[in-house]
Amino acid sequence: HEMVNTALATDDSRGLSIRLQNISHRFTLKDKQLPVLDNVSLHIEPGESVALLGPSGCGKSTLLRLLAGLEPLQQGQLLADNQPVTAPGPDRILVFQDPTLYPWLTVRQNVLLGPQARKLKDQQPKADQLISRIGLQEFAHAWPAQLSGGMAQRAALARALLNEPRLLLLDEPLGKLDSLTRIRMQSELITLWQSQGYTSVLVTHDIEEALLLSHRVVVFSPRPARILAEFHNPAPFPRHRDAPLLVKQRQEILALLGQGTDW
Repeated sequence: HEMVNTALATDDSRGLSIRLQNISHRFTLKDKQLPVLDNVSLHIEPGESVALLGPSGCGKSTLLRLLAGLEPLQQGQLLADNQPVTAPGPDRILVFQDPTLYPWLTVRQNVLLGPQARKLKDQQPKADQLISRIGLQEFAHAWPAQLSGGMAQRAALARALLNEPRLLLLDEPLGKLDSLTRIRMQSELITLWQSQGYTSVLVTHDIEEALLLSHRVVVFSPRPARILAEFHNPAPFPRHRDAPLLVKQRQEILALLGQGTDW
């Protein structure tokens, strides 16, 4: 990880260090065993941004749930700052594909939910700032039922970031946004990650998005997922979509995944 270490050497990072060693996982469906992860080993530096790519259903979301402590570890070793991950914690936050807003709370109340549960005070200005940054200032007092799917997902993202996680796990967080909003939110994600210094693990099916938002793209095989390749990009952020290295890596990833594959 020489290039990654060089890129992070000047960062004052508060992110978690993550180490996965020989992780395998399977689900039991009736009397049948369904393997989803196959001997996955990965080391993520504090403050590093990593994107996971692979075919649909290969096990990427399961890996995020393991990192969040929402799935019990079956085989292998999973460490956060050299401590075993055995349960969820406020330092590791997962933003799901579908927003999980409480329908009886306004957008602002949903965003403030984490700090209030931890009895933290004076979080309202930070919440309002985040709500404004994601473009929902006019909907701060709206109910979730009054929001579009993309707006609700942005609110869920603001709620996660207000907790100032040390590891932010993102499962297709921008998938329901329109193209222009998605491009703006990609830029905001970079800015927020740089300002908060957390470690980021992003699952996406958008190759260009993965390359724009991460130091490293990890490509998985079809289920059960194993790592096929890693693509490092030492370019500073923000990046240009037509940068030669980004275009080259995009073509290589497409060839690796197979352009006709459902990924």
